[in-house]
Amino acid sequence: MAETYLYVEDADALYAEWSAPGIGGITRPVGDTPYRLRDGSHVDTDGNLIRFGSPPYPAQRWSRLQAHLESTYGTPVSNLTELDRGVYRIDRPDGPSWVARQFPMSRLAGGVVGLEAAARGVTEAHQQAEAIAARAQAAWSG
Repeated sequence: MAETYLYVEDADALYAEWSAPGIGGITRPVGDTPYRLRDGSHVDTDGNLIRFGSPPYPAQRWSRLQAHLESTYGTPVSNLTELDRGVYRIDRPDGPSWVARQFPMSRLAGGVVGLEAAARGVTEAHQQAEAIAARAQAAWSG
């Protein structure tokens, strides 16, 4: 038995791949660490431990989020500021800033629907808001 650590671009994506049906072994979910990484692990069928991790907010996600917002809403994004884990302030040169929340692919659709309804309510109150749901995230993964 051996142990190794893989530093990868997106630990959540690797977890999704390794936890799929037909992959031998046990894959433990990814979580945030005090040392600012997203870590997970996999024990293969021979008992080898493979730990893996990535930065908590891969730069690729920001570029996909920016591309999604620009293509969906037709407005340029002048700046993205991370406010909290998965929550971004979107500065636009042609209007007021937006706030967007990016959900992990593992998020259950039922929980996202409630947040979409809340965001819609804020928008109807004449404030700009958006909850970016898991199904919209599929457009970014291209």
